[in-house]
Amino acid sequence: MALGGLAAPALAEEHEVKPGETLTQIARTYQVSTSDLVEANGLPDANRISIGQTLTIPRTTYTVQSGDTLSEIARDHGVSRAELAKVNNISNPNRIRVGAVLIIPGGATTTPTPALAAEPAPSTDSGSSDAQASTDSSNLVTVATYTVSPGESLSEIARDNGVDAGVLASFNNIDNPDRIRSGDVLNLPGQAPAEAEPEPKPEATPAPTESSSDSSSVPISERPQSSRPAVDRATALAAYPNLPSYILNDPDRRSMIPSFERWAAEEGVPVDLLMAVAWQESGWREHIVSSSGAYGVGQFMPATAGWVASDLLGNPGLRSDVADDNIRMSARYIRWLNNYMGSMELALAGYFQGPNAVKANLADPEVELPDSTDAYVASVLAHRQFFVPAG
Repeated sequence: MALGGLAAPALAEEHEVKPGETLTQIARTYQVSTSDLVEANGLPDANRISIGQTLTIPRTTYTVQSGDTLSEIARDHGVSRAELAKVNNISNPNRIRVGAVLIIPGGATTTPTPALAAEPAPSTDSGSSDAQASTDSSNLVTVATYTVSPGESLSEIARDNGVDAGVLASFNNIDNPDRIRSGDVLNLPGQAPAEAEPEPKPEATPAPTESSSDSSSVPISERPQSSRPAVDRATALAAYPNLPSYILNDPDRRSMIPSFERWAAEEGVPVDLLMAVAWQESGWREHIVSSSGAYGVGQFMPATAGWVASDLLGNPGLRSDVADDNIRMSARYIRWLNNYMGSMELALAGYFQGPNAVKANLADPEVELPDSTDAYVASVLAHRQFFVPAG
């Protein structure tokens, strides 16, 4: 176990609030939870911060002990090994120095964004490792691939991608789990679709960028009625062969595909990019609301949604709680960000961190974009592989 080094609050950074920033954006930038940021600064209202206000950024650190591995430290603190390596500028995750002080992203209270593009494997009802190990690999399908890096073990790869090591070995016809080679390409398994269409369970899919404690769904009685036509599973799979099973098996999510296609074409945005942003932001959930009030498929704050609808689209009647409207606003906003920021990578950074905050970073040649912003951009770009149209 890696906890012998004792994780403890140590580093106290400061951040000066810039125009256009929200507390949620600042929390994301430093990879801490909004609640920790509120508590550290004694803020009475998380929605009211002032330009020029200095905020204390709480940090948690861990001192590497003899025998520790980066994977153990990451697992014990609820973060991914890739994220822990990135935050601490570790180029070789297999070589860490005893006594080194590592920054733990978000402390122990945040849910990290997966650094890998792999879709999380659905959990079993029992939640036990024995139940997972007994899963019949013949009932699984490939949801992504993973290239083995030097020094990695099958158990580490399985753990980091949310699958059982035995299932991963069986799925890839690996007779000896202790013998995998750097450069090997593994198929990552996910649950095969049932013969009959399952009832949609949006709450079962973790939102890619919000922890379950920071978001909620609007009560059914308060939701607008959806009028989207159904898209059957076979049609969706034929059009997008790599779609995550969460979408393929959910009629509500599948019904959003025409909206993504329509508004991506309308705004000249690649449809796979638009879909990937929505997957990163909400997992394609129409009625998800973050703790800071970001709403819907594209996770729009009310002020941003109002500006995009009125100023960019000339239609103030568009609603964030209607998937088609939200996707339309997302497509238009991404197009605007691309023009304003000068590249699609910076547009994605602006979507996550806020365009003014990104420009402020870029204005100082000695300041780099936060690691969390780089990780967000990389994650969205990696997700695109799931949404590439057929042909």
